[in-house]
Amino acid sequence: MYCPDCGLQNRDTARFCTGCGVTLKEVAVGAVLGGRYRVDARLGQGGMGVVYRAWDVRLECTCALKEMNAGGQTSDERAESIARFKREAQTLRGLLHPGLPRVYDFFEDGGRHFLAQDFIEGESFEVVLARDGRPGLLEAEVWALALEAVDILAYLHAQSPPVIHRDVKPSNLMRRAGTGQVVLVDFGIARSSHAAGTGTAIGTPEYCAPEQYAGKAVPASDLYALGATLHHLLAGGVPTPFQFPTLSGVSPDLRAVLAKATALNALDRYASAAEMRQALQGPGTSSSSGAAAQTQVTPVDPPPPPLPP
Repeated sequence: MYCPDCGLQNRDTARFCTGCGVTLKEVAVGAVLGGRYRVDARLGQGGMGVVYRAWDVRLECTCALKEMNAGGQTSDERAESIARFKREAQTLRGLLHPGLPRVYDFFEDGGRHFLAQDFIEGESFEVVLARDGRPGLLEAEVWALALEAVDILAYLHAQSPPVIHRDVKPSNLMRRAGTGQVVLVDFGIARSSHAAGTGTAIGTPEYCAPEQYAGKAVPASDLYALGATLHHLLAGGVPTPFQFPTLSGVSPDLRAVLAKATALNALDRYASAAEMRQALQGPGTSSSSGAAAQTQVTPVDPPPPPLPP
């Protein structure tokens, strides 16, 4: 449990912060935050902190509340995180795309900082893979996901300045209930700096591009993460960082897309999400429908050695 006052991490059973002595309280079910949001359930831990399902009493709809995580930070770092939270919340609030949850409010309550966004009813592709993978998903399904996901990234990267997600992975790609539309979630607003002075988080290692380990995320870093995600869904297993063995039973067109998207050098990847989308809309689109139900991983060439962080 993180102290809402000084940000120090304490035992989950602690009643008082060992750093500043403030009384520790979790947001209780039924509590009304910001005079507007009634907390209905604690959904879990996300990239930016605790995630709650809440009822917006003003708009009369269910929403998701994400609490900024400033645990383990000094007072100066916490102030910087809060300022970055506000800047990035303003940016996300201006985004409007059917594949993104709408961010419409951010506020402070009792020293804690929250963001309110649309609640997405559906399931993540991590859940879909666990249920339907044999061991991987059908190529046609993965190809369809790729087209929708890369369209979302093209929209984000076209913003000025470009919005870089930094954590594309199966658990952050959801399939909306009813329509089946792909939605990219969890922007992890309260990111800590991986490298001094960069203000860029590392992301999830299995999907993280080499340059992101150095705290230098660029739009091509999201394309790498998408390529690693597609490989995971086809192979049925979490990828080893920087190693993507050739997949048997997958069309040459899609294998070529994956190879280019996951190139270790960012300059060897697609120049943009729009270019990757064009490649996915090429000749392989029609042939992907005949993919086999199971996909096996067969190393054809020795994988490159992992790069040091």
